[in-house]
Amino acid sequence: MNPKFLTLSCMREILMIDDKFSKWHPVLEKTAKQYDFNLTNSPSVEEGLEKLKNYKGSIEAVILGLSFTTGKIQGKEGLLKIKEIDNSIPVIILTAKTDDFQLISECIRLGAHDYFSKRDINTDHLFLQIENAIHKSAQQKKILNIAKSVTDIYASKPFFYYTVKDENPDKGYFGYRLNAVACASFDNKPEAEYLCQLATEWHSNFLNTLAFYDSELTLRLRYLYKPGDEYIDPVLVVEFNVLSYEQAIFKFNEIHNEFDLFMQAKKEYGKTIYYFSPITDENDLRNVLFPFSTETFVQFIPEFNEFSPSFAKNVGFSSETRDKEKRAITLPSLQKPEIKLDRFCEQLYHQKTRTMVEVVISPVKLSRQEIDYLRDVFNNISSYYFTNFEKENASRIISAYLHAPSKCFNVEVFEAQESKRIGESMLSAISAAFFESATHVKTTPVKISHKDILKREDEIKESRNWNFLYSLSNIINVFKFPYPYSASIPGIKSHNPVYGYIPDNLSETGLKLGVKNNGNGDVPVRISVEDLRKHLYLLGQTGTGKTTVLYSMIMDRINAGKGVCVIDPHGDLHNQLLENLPKSRQKDVVLFEPGNTNNQIRINLLEYEENNPQEKSFLIDDLFNFFRQEYDIQQTMGPVFELFMKNSLLLLMDDPNNLGTIGDVAKIFQNNVFRKVLIAKCKDQDVIDFWEETVQRLSGDYSLANFTPYIVSKLNQLLINEYIKPIVVTKKSNINFRDIIDNEKILLVSLSKGKIGKIGVNILGTIILSRIINAALSRQNIPENKRKDFTLFVDEFQNFMSQSVMYAMSEARKYRLSLVLANQTLGQLNERMKASILGNVGSTIFFRPGINDVDYVMPYFSPYLTRENILTLPNFKCIGRLQIDNSLSLPFIFDTTPPESVNAEMKQRKGRVKRGE
Repeated sequence: MNPKFLTLSCMREILMIDDKFSKWHPVLEKTAKQYDFNLTNSPSVEEGLEKLKNYKGSIEAVILGLSFTTGKIQGKEGLLKIKEIDNSIPVIILTAKTDDFQLISECIRLGAHDYFSKRDINTDHLFLQIENAIHKSAQQKKILNIAKSVTDIYASKPFFYYTVKDENPDKGYFGYRLNAVACASFDNKPEAEYLCQLATEWHSNFLNTLAFYDSELTLRLRYLYKPGDEYIDPVLVVEFNVLSYEQAIFKFNEIHNEFDLFMQAKKEYGKTIYYFSPITDENDLRNVLFPFSTETFVQFIPEFNEFSPSFAKNVGFSSETRDKEKRAITLPSLQKPEIKLDRFCEQLYHQKTRTMVEVVISPVKLSRQEIDYLRDVFNNISSYYFTNFEKENASRIISAYLHAPSKCFNVEVFEAQESKRIGESMLSAISAAFFESATHVKTTPVKISHKDILKREDEIKESRNWNFLYSLSNIINVFKFPYPYSASIPGIKSHNPVYGYIPDNLSETGLKLGVKNNGNGDVPVRISVEDLRKHLYLLGQTGTGKTTVLYSMIMDRINAGKGVCVIDPHGDLHNQLLENLPKSRQKDVVLFEPGNTNNQIRINLLEYEENNPQEKSFLIDDLFNFFRQEYDIQQTMGPVFELFMKNSLLLLMDDPNNLGTIGDVAKIFQNNVFRKVLIAKCKDQDVIDFWEETVQRLSGDYSLANFTPYIVSKLNQLLINEYIKPIVVTKKSNINFRDIIDNEKILLVSLSKGKIGKIGVNILGTIILSRIINAALSRQNIPENKRKDFTLFVDEFQNFMSQSVMYAMSEARKYRLSLVLANQTLGQLNERMKASILGNVGSTIFFRPGINDVDYVMPYFSPYLTRENILTLPNFKCIGRLQIDNSLSLPFIFDTTPPESVNAEMKQRKGRVKRGE
């Protein structure tokens, strides 16, 4: 390595790869320093490539010799390898053989910026060219910075079609399809104006980029329509000339990588106007290139202005003579065609035969002679017999070309149709859309096979002249995709721009929530396990797709071998999961189906771990909370009921080795002997004092005798159910919730109201939820990094909400318990629940809300989504605000993934899963 090279920071590094460096260094060094360049040598391509890899980003240009010692990499091959390392770095060819024009020309086509002969080198000119090349490279990198505002590079490249011509050059093709255009909401003029401004910026940026290419690149914007199709098919075909297949592949990668930046959805919210996808199928691209055989072929020729200088001159496109009538050139007028393509699209959409309308453009760089000619015309405008208006118009037209002579475009517009006659309304719509209205139409009523359409256009293009030459400022009038002026464009698929936004840092791992189309197909929307630990809330009415998201997440966890608990108060989700359980996980399934007579699970509602007294308090609070919600205790018996119920439970739970059951609560009130035996064994003095002193002082309505029927009646509503009683009136539970969590089992709980009733659903759901949470919190004796993640899914969670759930939302994360809570409307939640859920969950997914909920959820989406956006959300689309890497995303809309159809083999699995292990 060269130490001097490493320490220079104020000079710009130029790498010279040439085996005669020692000879040329003294000649070049002095001038190089004048331009603040430092020359670094590599005597071989191999060494130069190594240095370029080591100092990539520090070297700003390469001077490359063509000939090296036999056996070494030669200059042409070296050029390709340099471009593989850094495609944007300028390369100047230095050759001793100026007569080897074929090799030099091929190097230029492969990406070399320029070449110089060693025999008569002008060092000032050399480094000036290097300076210009570096500047151009920097400008192109600025354009590439647009990548910061787009999503990831397409997962698949466009299909590349290569064709060998009888005569050089060969041609390469690839293309993109416009799938949809962002359109404003109905009757929203400010939004429409904003979107049109973005569309103008898109066209301007794209055409500015295109202007950097040479005339060997051609773009074909085709509007194709086949009667009976739902939409017009707008496609953009990229065509370029090449000398070899090797060069074709190189140019294809270079061009499509840059064009992809314009064809992808933007990261910024609501800024995607055009939704493209690459044409990846060979037959699809062939059908675009050669769509159909035509009966009529039309060329549109724009209205032009005629100019001539004060003297004759040879011009690049034609030779002018001193004949006054021939001393003129014609340039397209600065017309103002319709920006909107609505009328054009409507006419095209109603054609009775297959039709293609095509705008073909190629970048053109004016020669020095042509620029001088235009300058002469411009300088002599005042001598013409023009009105002041005509002089002003002529000045504007010509100055547009002189302002950016390297950014001009040759333009042709064609129409081809299967029918022998094209209607006047269609011709008029095309003229108005692309040339205002004053347009000459050249019609060719001749049959052209689908394979010869491109050939016919090439023949026409051979006669290029100034009539078809557009400046950069004027080309946008002709080359354009539909503008989103209205809520819909005839024949063009529209897309609300808010539907296009997608966070750029979506997790690539974790639970699948749905999919998001990024213009190149569906991208999975996932939430990482780490982000899910902050919990997820889903809100969605029946039929909107909420259950589909739950199913997708649950199956994701099950297929990954992870532990889950699913509490389903309806049974449909439960059955769907059973029908689709993978065979490999059947042994891990624990089913709790209270409405099934084969259910074997027994749960003592009063059972708790002796070494976890906190669990005892949670269980009592949850049971009392159940009674309070079911019977509106606060409005009826109030604090007296709480005293009786809690002290009854404490009495039954005092001895963890001899626990009572929920069925014993009534016996405490009805059987004095039973109560006295329990009091005698009780070790809790507060409980003893309540029964022996406080109860004795109560009289009237609050006396024990009067209160007993009230309490017993409430318990009997639970215990008379033949499905519920065997489950809860048991001394010892046969289900170990801690084991389910630690060993990543699958607990599926089906609570169908049809058999166990509303009360049974609510108390069992409350208890299961509480037990899972308590089991997770009991893992404090395991290091946090050893705790296995467990996910708890609860549909219609408001029926089971308790203090333990609210506590868990803030504490469960460190115990690796993730909660996914779902319900239908916010009206089902009281204000305390709303505040607790929306204030504590990390991520939310909202489906179309009810009219009563929309105003409550608006603050979570404003200003990104409007009230109309939310209320008109289709089924199976939802709005997500997700925790992504500990940051909350902006709201974005994505699609749920419909479950796969269930086959017969899967349906049989339900019968093979053991009940109640």
